[in-house]
Amino acid sequence: MAVPSLKLNNGCTMPLIGLGTWKMDSTGVGAAVKAAIDIGYRLIDTAWCYGNEKAIGDALNEVLTGRTITRSELFIVTKVTIRIVKSKHVLVGIIIHVQLSTFLGERFEYQAIRFLLPFYMFI
Repeated sequence: MAVPSLKLNNGCTMPLIGLGTWKMDSTGVGAAVKAAIDIGYRLIDTAWCYGNEKAIGDALNEVLTGRTITRSELFIVTKVTIRIVKSKHVLVGIIIHVQLSTFLGERFEYQAIRFLLPFYMFI
């Protein structure tokens, strides 16, 4: 499956279709990640608050150890919620460090700090 992509200003290529892992529990997310990579997905979207990053990291480690693909072919997206950032600045650094160690100590192609607004603010 050829996934369309977009070349970013920094030279990275970002796949336009990826696997979102929100609400996937740790028991099933690894199989989903492996299946997605097998059919051609290269973008994996997760967040610290999903609670499944360890299982995703383990699945990616298995795929990369099997040398099906290389790390440079993947585009990992993760997020930290602004609520955590505002209340505990030091905690953010620890979370990002843990996230990096979970994902093979490499890098993220996209690390976002999310600012969630209550729905009623838009009514």
